[in-house]
Amino acid sequence: MSRARQAAEGHSRSPWIAGTYDCARWAEVSRRLDESEQFPGAEPGPDWDDAIAVIRERIESRFLKPAGALLPMAYAGFAVLALDSLAIESVARLRQGLRNVDRQSRNLVTEFLRDRPTFSKYFSAKGHDGGSKCVCGPCDFYRNVRSGIVHEGETQNGWLVRYGERELVTTTPDGVRVVDRNLFHRGVEAEFRIYLDDLRHRDNSELRSHLKRALDGICGIGAGTTPVEGD
Repeated sequence: MSRARQAAEGHSRSPWIAGTYDCARWAEVSRRLDESEQFPGAEPGPDWDDAIAVIRERIESRFLKPAGALLPMAYAGFAVLALDSLAIESVARLRQGLRNVDRQSRNLVTEFLRDRPTFSKYFSAKGHDGGSKCVCGPCDFYRNVRSGIVHEGETQNGWLVRYGERELVTTTPDGVRVVDRNLFHRGVEAEFRIYLDDLRHRDNSELRSHLKRALDGICGIGAGTTPVEGD
Protein backbone atom coordinates (compact mmCIF):
# COMPACT_ATOMS: atom_id res chain seq x y z
CA MET A 1 0.00 0.00 0.00
CA SER A 2 1.40 3.41 -0.96
CA ARG A 3 2.03 6.11 1.64
CA ALA A 4 -0.59 8.29 -0.08
CA ARG A 5 -3.16 5.52 0.18
CA GLN A 6 -2.15 4.82 3.77
CA ALA A 7 -2.68 8.50 4.54
CA ALA A 8 -6.09 8.44 2.89
CA GLU A 9 -7.19 5.32 4.76
CA GLY A 10 -5.60 6.19 8.09
CA HIS A 11 -3.04 3.35 8.18
CA SER A 12 0.49 4.03 9.39
CA ARG A 13 3.18 2.61 11.61
CA SER A 14 3.68 6.19 12.77
CA PRO A 15 0.76 8.49 13.63
CA TRP A 16 -0.28 10.81 10.82
CA ILE A 17 -0.33 14.44 11.90
CA ALA A 18 -1.30 16.05 8.61
CA GLY A 19 -2.00 14.56 5.19
CA THR A 20 1.14 12.73 4.08
CA TYR A 21 3.14 13.89 7.10
CA ASP A 22 3.58 11.29 9.81
CA CYS A 23 5.44 11.62 13.11
CA ALA A 24 8.51 9.81 11.79
CA ARG A 25 8.84 12.37 9.02
CA TRP A 26 8.28 15.26 11.43
CA ALA A 27 10.88 13.86 13.86
CA GLU A 28 13.54 14.23 11.17
CA VAL A 29 12.55 17.84 10.52
CA SER A 30 12.46 18.55 14.26
CA ARG A 31 15.93 17.08 14.73
CA ARG A 32 17.35 19.20 11.92
CA LEU A 33 15.81 22.30 13.42
CA ASP A 34 17.40 21.51 16.77
CA GLU A 35 20.81 20.95 15.18
CA SER A 36 20.80 23.92 12.83
CA GLU A 37 21.03 27.64 13.30
CA GLN A 38 17.45 27.92 12.10
CA PHE A 39 16.20 27.27 15.60
CA PRO A 40 15.36 29.60 17.17
CA GLY A 41 16.93 31.29 14.14
CA ALA A 42 16.58 34.70 12.61
CA GLU A 43 15.88 33.80 8.98
CA PRO A 44 13.61 30.76 8.53
CA GLY A 45 15.03 28.23 6.09
CA PRO A 46 13.85 25.10 4.25
CA ASP A 47 13.15 23.06 7.37
CA TRP A 48 10.82 25.78 8.59
CA ASP A 49 9.09 25.58 5.23
CA ASP A 50 8.41 21.93 6.07
CA ALA A 51 7.10 22.83 9.53
CA ILE A 52 4.79 25.48 8.08
CA ALA A 53 3.59 23.02 5.43
CA VAL A 54 2.71 20.54 8.20
CA ILE A 55 0.57 22.98 10.17
CA ARG A 56 -1.02 24.37 7.01
CA GLU A 57 -2.09 20.91 5.90
CA ARG A 58 -3.18 19.97 9.41
CA ILE A 59 -5.49 22.95 9.99
CA GLU A 60 -6.83 22.93 6.44
CA SER A 61 -7.55 19.20 6.30
CA ARG A 62 -9.10 18.92 9.75
CA PHE A 63 -11.12 22.15 9.94
CA LEU A 64 -11.07 24.61 7.05
CA LYS A 65 -11.67 22.31 4.08
CA PRO A 66 -14.45 20.31 5.80
CA ALA A 67 -16.15 23.58 6.81
CA GLY A 68 -15.70 24.96 3.29
CA ALA A 69 -17.25 21.85 1.80
CA LEU A 70 -20.40 22.55 3.83
CA LEU A 71 -20.88 26.11 2.61
CA PRO A 72 -23.11 25.17 -0.38
CA MET A 73 -25.50 23.37 1.99
CA ALA A 74 -28.47 25.46 3.07
CA TYR A 75 -28.71 24.32 6.69
CA ALA A 76 -25.08 23.64 7.54
CA GLY A 77 -24.41 26.88 9.44
CA PHE A 78 -24.10 25.24 12.84
CA ALA A 79 -21.60 22.69 11.55
CA VAL A 80 -19.58 25.41 9.77
CA LEU A 81 -19.38 27.58 12.89
CA ALA A 82 -18.51 24.62 15.10
CA LEU A 83 -15.58 23.67 12.85
CA ASP A 84 -14.49 27.28 12.49
CA SER A 85 -14.57 27.78 16.25
CA LEU A 86 -12.30 24.75 16.65
CA ALA A 87 -9.98 26.21 14.02
CA ILE A 88 -9.89 29.54 15.87
CA GLU A 89 -8.99 27.86 19.15
CA SER A 90 -6.33 25.72 17.47
CA VAL A 91 -4.65 28.71 15.84
CA ALA A 92 -4.92 30.77 19.03
CA ARG A 93 -3.23 27.98 20.98
CA LEU A 94 -0.46 27.83 18.38
CA ARG A 95 0.06 31.58 18.53
CA GLN A 96 0.29 31.58 22.32
CA GLY A 97 2.22 28.34 22.72
CA LEU A 98 -0.51 26.60 24.71
CA ARG A 99 -1.00 22.84 24.40
CA ASN A 100 -2.84 20.56 26.84
CA VAL A 101 -3.76 23.60 28.92
CA ASP A 102 -7.28 23.13 30.28
CA ARG A 103 -10.08 25.67 30.71
CA GLN A 104 -8.70 28.16 28.21
CA SER A 105 -11.20 27.78 25.37
CA ARG A 106 -13.26 30.85 26.24
CA ASN A 107 -10.23 33.09 26.70
CA LEU A 108 -8.59 31.86 23.51
CA VAL A 109 -11.63 32.29 21.27
CA THR A 110 -12.75 35.61 22.72
CA GLU A 111 -9.25 37.12 22.61
CA PHE A 112 -8.93 35.99 19.00
CA LEU A 113 -12.20 37.70 18.06
CA ARG A 114 -11.28 40.88 19.96
CA ASP A 115 -7.70 41.16 18.73
CA ARG A 116 -7.46 39.75 15.21
CA PRO A 117 -8.04 42.45 12.56
CA THR A 118 -10.48 40.43 10.44
CA PHE A 119 -12.89 40.09 13.38
CA SER A 120 -12.21 42.98 15.76
CA LYS A 121 -14.47 45.45 13.89
CA TYR A 122 -17.40 43.08 14.41
CA PHE A 123 -16.61 41.91 17.95
CA SER A 124 -16.05 44.93 20.15
CA ALA A 125 -14.30 44.60 23.51
CA LYS A 126 -16.61 47.28 24.93
CA GLY A 127 -17.99 46.13 28.27
CA HIS A 128 -15.51 43.27 28.65
CA ASP A 129 -14.99 42.38 32.31
CA GLY A 130 -13.53 38.87 32.08
CA GLY A 131 -16.39 37.30 34.00
CA SER A 132 -18.47 34.31 33.00
CA LYS A 133 -21.44 36.58 32.22
CA CYS A 134 -19.45 39.24 30.35
CA VAL A 135 -21.66 41.05 27.85
CA CYS A 136 -18.99 42.15 25.36
CA GLY A 137 -19.37 40.99 21.75
CA PRO A 138 -16.76 38.21 21.77
CA CYS A 139 -17.97 36.72 25.07
CA ASP A 140 -21.59 36.97 23.92
CA PHE A 141 -20.71 35.09 20.73
CA TYR A 142 -18.71 32.44 22.60
CA ARG A 143 -21.46 31.80 25.12
CA ASN A 144 -24.50 31.91 22.84
CA VAL A 145 -23.18 30.78 19.46
CA ARG A 146 -20.02 28.71 19.87
CA SER A 147 -21.03 27.02 23.15
CA GLY A 148 -24.73 27.03 22.32
CA ILE A 149 -24.03 25.05 19.14
CA VAL A 150 -21.40 22.74 20.64
CA HIS A 151 -23.26 21.91 23.86
CA GLU A 152 -26.95 22.43 23.06
CA GLY A 153 -27.17 22.22 19.26
CA GLU A 154 -28.68 25.70 19.06
CA THR A 155 -27.89 29.40 19.14
CA GLN A 156 -29.24 31.25 22.15
CA ASN A 157 -30.28 34.67 23.47
CA GLY A 158 -31.01 36.46 20.24
CA TRP A 159 -28.40 35.08 17.83
CA LEU A 160 -29.19 33.76 14.35
CA VAL A 161 -26.97 32.07 11.76
CA ARG A 162 -27.55 33.03 8.13
CA TYR A 163 -25.73 33.47 4.85
CA GLY A 164 -25.97 36.03 2.09
CA GLU A 165 -25.62 38.98 4.49
CA ARG A 166 -23.60 42.08 3.60
CA GLU A 167 -21.56 42.04 6.81
CA LEU A 168 -20.08 39.30 8.97
CA VAL A 169 -22.20 40.33 11.99
CA THR A 170 -25.26 42.56 11.90
CA THR A 171 -27.95 43.57 14.37
CA THR A 172 -31.58 43.87 13.30
CA PRO A 173 -33.75 46.81 14.46
CA ASP A 174 -35.29 44.60 17.13
CA GLY A 175 -31.90 43.61 18.55
CA VAL A 176 -31.40 40.18 16.97
CA ARG A 177 -27.73 39.53 16.16
CA VAL A 178 -27.02 37.76 12.89
CA VAL A 179 -23.73 36.06 12.01
CA ASP A 180 -23.12 35.24 8.37
CA ARG A 181 -21.52 31.80 8.48
CA ASN A 182 -19.95 32.11 5.01
CA LEU A 183 -18.28 35.43 5.83
CA PHE A 184 -17.22 34.10 9.22
CA HIS A 185 -15.56 31.14 7.54
CA ARG A 186 -13.78 33.38 5.03
CA GLY A 187 -12.53 35.41 7.97
CA VAL A 188 -11.09 32.34 9.68
CA GLU A 189 -9.36 31.38 6.43
CA ALA A 190 -7.92 34.90 6.13
CA GLU A 191 -6.58 34.85 9.69
CA PHE A 192 -4.99 31.47 9.13
CA ARG A 193 -3.19 32.83 6.08
CA ILE A 194 -1.95 35.73 8.22
CA TYR A 195 -0.66 33.24 10.79
CA LEU A 196 1.27 31.35 8.11
CA ASP A 197 2.74 34.61 6.83
CA ASP A 198 3.73 35.59 10.37
CA LEU A 199 5.56 32.29 10.77
CA ARG A 200 7.70 33.15 7.75
CA HIS A 201 8.74 36.55 9.08
CA ARG A 202 12.35 36.56 10.26
CA ASP A 203 11.55 38.36 13.53
CA ASN A 204 8.95 35.80 14.70
CA SER A 205 11.28 33.14 16.10
CA GLU A 206 9.11 32.80 19.23
CA LEU A 207 6.05 32.07 17.11
CA ARG A 208 8.00 29.40 15.24
CA SER A 209 9.20 27.99 18.56
CA HIS A 210 5.57 27.62 19.67
CA LEU A 211 4.80 25.74 16.44
CA LYS A 212 7.72 23.34 16.83
CA ARG A 213 6.82 22.62 20.45
CA ALA A 214 3.22 21.90 19.48
CA LEU A 215 4.17 19.48 16.69
CA ASP A 216 6.80 17.84 18.91
CA GLY A 217 4.13 17.33 21.57
CA ILE A 218 1.69 15.79 19.12
CA CYS A 219 4.35 13.29 18.07
CA GLY A 220 5.62 12.54 21.56
CA ILE A 221 9.00 14.19 21.05
CA GLY A 222 10.43 15.39 24.34
CA ALA A 223 10.07 14.51 27.98
CA GLY A 224 6.67 13.51 29.28
CA THR A 225 4.90 13.32 25.93
CA THR A 226 3.45 10.42 23.99
CA PRO A 227 2.13 10.40 20.41
CA VAL A 228 -1.62 10.39 19.90
CA GLU A 229 -2.93 8.39 16.94
CA GLY A 230 -5.09 10.54 14.72
CA ASP A 231 -4.23 13.73 16.63
